[in-house]
Amino acid sequence: MENFKQIVYRQSDKALMIIPQNDNIQVVPRFVNELTELQQVSFNELETFCLTQKDPLLYTVYTTDVNRLDIQGEDNEVICLNVSEMSPEDKAIVDKVGVICTELLNS
Repeated sequence: MENFKQIVYRQSDKALMIIPQNDNIQVVPRFVNELTELQQVSFNELETFCLTQKDPLLYTVYTTDVNRLDIQGEDNEVICLNVSEMSPEDKAIVDKVGVICTELLNS
């Protein structure tokens, strides 16, 4: 089973890049609107959370090796959040998206 090292989400077109840990696997862009309804709900929850941090939102990047969520707004400033220090509710949102991305990477 392949795991990801990074998830990049671009808010403008809801593009999603799941970057695998194995550099030999090609990165395939996906769009949130092409996912199942249940998967879309999880991504929308993450987007809503990110918008509470930076609005308007440009990019959200989750990096596994540092367990960090970086949120970039149109002002190009980046808010860096350590996922392990987030509230249980917010951490659950990030974790849910991580599980979906692992499933998508392995499908």
